[in-house]
Amino acid sequence: MVYVKLYKLEFLPVVVQILSSVYTSWAITVVGLVGQEVNLPCNITADLPNDKPALVLWYKDKSPTPIYTLDARIGPLLQARHSSNDNLVTRAYLTTVNRPATLMLNQVKKEDEGSYRCRVDFNRARTRYTDSILKVIAPPTKLVIKDNNGRILKSLIGPYDEGESLFLKCEVEGGSPMPAVTWWRESVVLDNNYSLEDEGLTVNELKISSLSRHDLMAAFTCCASNNKVSSPLSSTVTLDMNFRPLLLEMEGGRQPLSAGTPTKLNCHSAGSRPPVTITWWKEHLELKTARTTVTNHGNSTISTLIFTPTVEDDNKILSCVAKNVLMPGTILREDRKLKVHYAPLVSLRYSGKSKKSQSITEDTDVYFECLVQSNPRPTGISWMFEGGELHPNSSAGILINNHTLTLKDISRSRRGRYSCTATNSEGKGESGIFFLRVQYPPICISTHIKSFGVAVHEPLHVVCQVDAEPPDVSFRWSFNNTYETLDIVDFESHLTRSRATFTPRNEQDYGTLLCWASNEIGSQKFPCVFNITPVGPPDKPRDCRVQNVTMNSIQIACEEGYHGGLKQHFVLEVLDKNLETIEANLTSDVPVFLLSDLSYKASFEVIVYAVNSEGKSENWIMTINTLSNLVGNDENQWNFPFGPLFVIIGTSFVALIAVLLVIIIVIHIRLRTHSSRKARNRHREITRGSDERLSLKNVTGEIKTMSPLEEERCPDVIPVNEIALDCVDKGSDESVFLITHSSSKSNMSKIPDESSESEGRYTCSNTDCSTSKRVSPPNSENKLYTMRSRVMPGSSTTVLRRVVTQKDDTVVSRGETTKV
Repeated sequence: MVYVKLYKLEFLPVVVQILSSVYTSWAITVVGLVGQEVNLPCNITADLPNDKPALVLWYKDKSPTPIYTLDARIGPLLQARHSSNDNLVTRAYLTTVNRPATLMLNQVKKEDEGSYRCRVDFNRARTRYTDSILKVIAPPTKLVIKDNNGRILKSLIGPYDEGESLFLKCEVEGGSPMPAVTWWRESVVLDNNYSLEDEGLTVNELKISSLSRHDLMAAFTCCASNNKVSSPLSSTVTLDMNFRPLLLEMEGGRQPLSAGTPTKLNCHSAGSRPPVTITWWKEHLELKTARTTVTNHGNSTISTLIFTPTVEDDNKILSCVAKNVLMPGTILREDRKLKVHYAPLVSLRYSGKSKKSQSITEDTDVYFECLVQSNPRPTGISWMFEGGELHPNSSAGILINNHTLTLKDISRSRRGRYSCTATNSEGKGESGIFFLRVQYPPICISTHIKSFGVAVHEPLHVVCQVDAEPPDVSFRWSFNNTYETLDIVDFESHLTRSRATFTPRNEQDYGTLLCWASNEIGSQKFPCVFNITPVGPPDKPRDCRVQNVTMNSIQIACEEGYHGGLKQHFVLEVLDKNLETIEANLTSDVPVFLLSDLSYKASFEVIVYAVNSEGKSENWIMTINTLSNLVGNDENQWNFPFGPLFVIIGTSFVALIAVLLVIIIVIHIRLRTHSSRKARNRHREITRGSDERLSLKNVTGEIKTMSPLEEERCPDVIPVNEIALDCVDKGSDESVFLITHSSSKSNMSKIPDESSESEGRYTCSNTDCSTSKRVSPPNSENKLYTMRSRVMPGSSTTVLRRVVTQKDDTVVSRGETTKV
């Protein structure tokens, strides 16, 4: 920036060129900073028309020689020639574009300060002068802050302890005129007293006797300035401080603690900067498992200790110590006396005839003592063997008397882990495990007789393993068949394991291998037995069982049978019993199979057998059903495993239903056809003459009149001595009756023109029947009388038309033939 100030100056009268005149001019003051750029004005604008500057000359101070020249006497102004002295050759340039024109000085130096005159000669007008005064200011060049030890301080300083004094010294180098040096805290002036020292340094010292908590992160700024043009030179330091802890509190631990039970203890401290370091101490032992949490911007610190007391911690002192490591002598401490309750501490001690527990043999007595230390006293003591509790059993030789356990005449079955437990209100304590080693002679680990199949001249390796204590045993082998007994010398042994190599030389070298072992206690009573047989097909798999059945999977596991002396593998076949198809065929080196992707709610026949190079074993067969799909399948379809039997039954049922429907339809059609035919026949009979009418009289001689309703009624079963009437067409005026001759004369109507042999009395009873049944009275003639009756409207006479036929003859009526 350029600060310009105008001064009104009065000049003395001078003689310029030829004529002298007295005039008053204004001088322009230009302020510039060292190293920056300044512009000195010069008015080159012509007052007369068609006039222009021809020559521009710049003078400094009272030098008669121009320092800068612009010559436009030849050519236009823009093409004028510029020239300057050596001092300004690269730093000065007169620009005529601006109005007024300016002489630009770059990288101003202190030597450039002075008075400048611009002289402008026009072609027509008289010469014009413009005066300027250049003042060059040199701002301060360097500012540093130091402490009382002369160390230069920058940015964050400290930390200073609470209550400590503060001394800051601000040194400013350079500056013309001398700069003013002041101390500020934010916007407040703390100190404006400065002085000039040797070597041209301007200094201001700031002193604070005692720092307090509110001085934390206070910003102290030193400023130096000697002008209003440029920004002041400044430097700021921020004060960091340390605070001592103000309080310390321990939470928890006042109530009795249980040994072995974790307890949470908190220690809280506040007011320290930086956060305190909290340590836990048990007597003189530091506990390093605490977890520390800092809150509230570091002002509060909480240390959490998960403390698991032990029996030895009872009545010991637990301490919480808070310390600001940067401020020695500011330690806070709080102590707590521990009260610890604990479960019984139990140990087991062996005693017996043998002082060494490793040399106990069978049929000796063993004694154990349970040693208990507890607070409070134990309420019960128990003895444990192999994880199970021991109870007194005199017959088994187990004697328990409070703190002691006696085992009488022990055997190898008593070999194992023993311990004792004690209980009080705090819990249960258990002793360490005492492994009782009972020494005994060797016995076979497996009582099962193993069989091996081997070919002639094929080496066979047989392993014999025994159980013995001590395990350092010696072996011997022998071979026995029906011809001889031989000792086997080709074997190797290590501890309780021996391997013999046996090679059959001919077909008689098959029999039994016997393995014997002995140790320092004795020899094996019964040898380990191995059968050597020729190779052959394997045995059937044993103990096959279904381990898991789901809707679509089955898992089957078996035990291997004898392999027949050769390597065997196992085959599983699955047959769907409904569809009679093979669902799976699997092969495995071990008899364990997993079947998946089976149909649900289906029945399968599972076959398992073993195979070697000599053939296959017998089959193991089982029928297995998969579970039903209770929630439906993923494809939203219903799949039913239809078997052949189900298809036959279903087809028969559908055919039966179809036949029944056809029969019902045919019966219905025939009934309707028969009803229509009878209606037509009845209509023809009504129109016939009265010559066919017959009078039917009742027993009193009166005419029996039958209503149309009575005509349509006829009994289903006519009792003996009565007439059976068959009403063929119910609901009509005309009915057809089949009348059987009866020898009964009572309550019967006589039919006219009937001979005495066939004369009889008839009646119709039990009406509303659709069919009739003939009942022959005793001693009656075997004749049928077919009669047609018609009740005339308005008449009480019933007319019958009869045809008398013999049994099994054909009765013809209305053009129809009916089988009687």
